[in-house]
Amino acid sequence: MADKDSNPFGISLWGRQPRREPRLDVRGTANQQAGNARGTNYARPSLLDRGLALSPEFAKAPERTGAGQLQFSKANISVNPASKLTPSKLTSLLKNPSLPETFRNGVSLGKTPRVIYLPTDTAEENGREWMHDLSLIEDRWEITDARLIIELQSGQSGIIIGQLLEQRLQSGSFGGEPQEERGRIRRVGKEVIILRPNYDWTNNEPNKEGGLMGGLTVPNAAMARSDPMIQIATLHSKRGLVIVATEVVVRKNDRKSNLQELKLPPIPVPEILIVRNLVHELSAHASQFTRGEPAEHDSSDTERNTAQIDKMIKWRESKAWQTFEKELRKRIELTARTIQ
Repeated sequence: MADKDSNPFGISLWGRQPRREPRLDVRGTANQQAGNARGTNYARPSLLDRGLALSPEFAKAPERTGAGQLQFSKANISVNPASKLTPSKLTSLLKNPSLPETFRNGVSLGKTPRVIYLPTDTAEENGREWMHDLSLIEDRWEITDARLIIELQSGQSGIIIGQLLEQRLQSGSFGGEPQEERGRIRRVGKEVIILRPNYDWTNNEPNKEGGLMGGLTVPNAAMARSDPMIQIATLHSKRGLVIVATEVVVRKNDRKSNLQELKLPPIPVPEILIVRNLVHELSAHASQFTRGEPAEHDSSDTERNTAQIDKMIKWRESKAWQTFEKELRKRIELTARTIQ
C-alpha cells in the first residue's frame, strides 16, 4: 500500500486474490493507529498503581544517575531483560555487512549490562540521513523481540483480518514493580487503566495492499506528549520500547470463534529482515520520538529514512526472504484449509 494511506500497515489479501500473487512487504509503524477490532482488553488495575501517564513520576524522562547509566551524551539502546535477543546477538545484527562500515565500527557492547553503544555525533551525510538520525536517540529506548501473530478470518478464504506483536516483557512482582505493558491510557472514574490492543493492525481497508508488521515503536508517556491516540510503554526503566518480530505464527477463528493454530513450530524471521526492521524502527521512529518530531509514516523524515534503509538493505532480493515468504504463504493456506 502507499505509505500515505490512512492505514499504516496493510496486508496482501491472498485469499481474495489467489492468482495475483501480490508481493509480501514489511512495514513498521509509530503505532498511532493500532487496531482494537475485537473489543477492549484491560490490564488489571492492581498492576497500575503508578498512575502511568498521569503520574509525574512515570511521565518524566530517564535521569542521568552516574557513570555507565543513562548517559545522554552517548547514543545507546538497552535490551529488555525478558528479551530472547541477547545484547551479543543484537550487537551482531547491528554489525551486519549490509550496513555501512562507519556505522558498524561505532557499535559495541556497553560497559553496563544489557547496553549497546551506537555511533554518536554522526555527520548528516546526503543519502545517509538515517544514520545521523539514529545517532540522536540518546538513552531512551529498550529493545525486545516478539512473536508476530497473523489471524485469519473464519472459513477457507485465507483472508488476514489482524496482526498482533506478542512482545516479551518483564512480569510484575507482588508488592514490587508492576507488569510491563504497552497500550493506550484511559481514566475510568478515579482509576487509570491501560488498554492493550487486540490487534496492532486490522483489515478495515480490504482494498489496500501492504505487508507484515516487522516491528513497532512505542514511546514512554513523556515522548507521547499526552496524545491519547498513541500507545505508550510502561517499562520499569521508564524508557520507550522498540519491538522487533523474530518469529511468526498463523491463527484462525474456528466455527465456535475460538482462536486455533496448527501444531507446527513458529516460522523464524530471516536475519536480514530483522536487521532491516531494527534499523528502521530506531532511525525512522525512535529517533523522531526522541527529538519530539512527527514519527508516523507520512512524515517527511520517516519516509526519507525508510526509503534509504530499504535501498541499502536489499532484503527483498535475498534468498532467505524468498524462502520465508513461500513458507509463510503455505502456512496461511494450510491453516485456512485445515481448521474448520
